[in-house]
Formats: sequence, C-alpha cells, structure tokens
Amino acid sequence: MPDATPSTSPGEPCLVDLGDDRQVIHWSEKLGISPDTLRQTVAVAGNDITAIARYLCRSPSDC
Repeated sequence: MPDATPSTSPGEPCLVDLGDDRQVIHWSEKLGISPDTLRQTVAVAGNDITAIARYLCRSPSDC
C-alpha cells in the first residue's frame, strides 16, 4: 500500500483530500482524532494540514 501522505515540495501547502480514505485515516491518526472529527474540522478550517492543526491547537505534522 503506498504512503497516504501527499507529496509536496517544501513551502507548498499540505492539503488533506477528503475524497481519499487513506489520507483521511492517515491524518486522523497523525492528529489523534477520528475521521469524522477531521471531516468536520476541514469544513471549518479548510483542508490545509497546518490550518487544521492550528484549529485543533496541535503542532502540524511534517508533510
């Protein structure tokens, strides 16, 4: 199974693709939240992992 982490260049935003279940599971586990909570957070904060982490008051994961 390929890594669910999106590949980005340094400085590019790391975006969560809610249409990709592997990414949803990957980022949910990294952030210590449920997939449903991640989906709700994306609806409020957007799909940039840094914005999601800030909204949740956590440090962003390395992209």
